[in-house]
Amino acid sequence: MKLVMIWHCNYYDGPLSGVARYNEELVWFDVVEAGGWITEDECEERTFQLYRLSKEDMDETIRRHELFRDMVGHHSDHLPNMHSDFVCKDKDKFNRFYEMSEQWKSVDIENAEKLGIFTEEQFKYYARPR
Repeated sequence: MKLVMIWHCNYYDGPLSGVARYNEELVWFDVVEAGGWITEDECEERTFQLYRLSKEDMDETIRRHELFRDMVGHHSDHLPNMHSDFVCKDKDKFNRFYEMSEQWKSVDIENAEKLGIFTEEQFKYYARPR
């Protein structure tokens, strides 16, 4: 099994959802258990459910992320050749993207095929590449 995080869409102390490559197929991942802090320096491992989206839903997800890259930046990408630190160069584009995104429906995981639950340690590039 090969599981590579490609980009995240939601983030709070680590990725919460986004797109990964699972056995050469693009899939959606969504946090199941966010993991709590055990000590100041240690927290429990996150777990994620993988979903196979319909072709239409995955195509739309990719289209939206390409807009995000063009209008906001590459800081949510996890592949070393794609990632860059966040630098807002055009606030108008940034604001337009988020205005547009307010109209979008959420990813339909309710009707998607579940592919299994995985831990953050099973993802290659779980942390942002440096």
